[in-house]
Amino acid sequence: MDVVDKDKEYTLFAGRSSPIVDCVVALAAGVLTTLSAAPFSLWWLGPVAVALVYWKIQLLTPAMATLRGWCYGVGLFGSGTSWVFVAIHDFSGTGALVAMFLTTLFVSVLALFFAVPFGLYRRITGPRFAFLSFAGMWVVSEWLRTWMLTGFPWLLLGTSQIDSPLAPWAPVGGVYLLSLMTALTGTLGVEVLRRRWSFLVPMAALWIVPFLLPAQWTTPAGKPIRVALLQGNLDQRIKWTAQGQREAVNIYTTMTQEQARDIDLIVWPEAALPMLEQEAQQILEQVASDLGPDTALLTGILQRDSEGRSYNSVIGLNDVQGEYQKAHLVPFGEYLPFQSLLAGTLAFFDLPVPRLTPGSGEQAP
Repeated sequence: MDVVDKDKEYTLFAGRSSPIVDCVVALAAGVLTTLSAAPFSLWWLGPVAVALVYWKIQLLTPAMATLRGWCYGVGLFGSGTSWVFVAIHDFSGTGALVAMFLTTLFVSVLALFFAVPFGLYRRITGPRFAFLSFAGMWVVSEWLRTWMLTGFPWLLLGTSQIDSPLAPWAPVGGVYLLSLMTALTGTLGVEVLRRRWSFLVPMAALWIVPFLLPAQWTTPAGKPIRVALLQGNLDQRIKWTAQGQREAVNIYTTMTQEQARDIDLIVWPEAALPMLEQEAQQILEQVASDLGPDTALLTGILQRDSEGRSYNSVIGLNDVQGEYQKAHLVPFGEYLPFQSLLAGTLAFFDLPVPRLTPGSGEQAP
């Protein structure tokens, strides 16, 4: 079948829709992707969302495909990163209108990670093997998002499938393979709906093979260790105040003392004590001493070097020694991308500028 006939097939089966309807459907697909992830965990909506985006994309111009990708990204991040508004408004004390503006800007920029690949996809690919090239493009766009500007790995399609029948693929290729399998399910499903029945075979294989994969990929070595993960319920609005520091110290020292004496490892969360390592050193040494040498402690902590650079780090005490400085910082939360362009905007709105420094990519694991 030549390209003209293929385009006729797409048109006759799918029908043509207006740009407004196309954008609304793409926005809805983004929301469905959010619903496929925790805490909603409606994992079956992941392939449905991909199918809605893939549907008759071969009829779109590159510009319209770019718009569809951007609308999908707005739906995804607008529904899935509402915590950005909460962080700006509730915890930074910013007015609701300013917080809404900054959140909208944040979502609009992130949506470009779908807009640009969708436009390029439509420009450089044709209908042959479209189901495969579209799924591959989807995974590439997710991969780019996880490392550009230090990365923003929220709401990856594969993450939503950890409780689905596709989950056994994860040990084989990680989250990106899960994303690929989910995207392929969506694109192959569209081809089946176009009465291309042969596509049922690879689609079924994607879901049958996981039942044949090993249930256990690793073999335990040595005796099991007992681990306690502690998470204090500290009010984020006061965390970085003197009162918040006192409450954090009290919460985590008390929770640690309540653990059984045969615990091998206790883990505190990121920036558990809202202070620099130098300020917390005496407290940490006392906690480690009370635990005894056979119980290790891992905690997130802020570090500052001799040149005044700050790092979001994790350090070990007692039986676990060493440190690691976070390399992939959260854009806008832990550091400011395009600082020369945006610093003035934050200063105008009297907002704090995040100034953490990424750790070296050559740190020992």
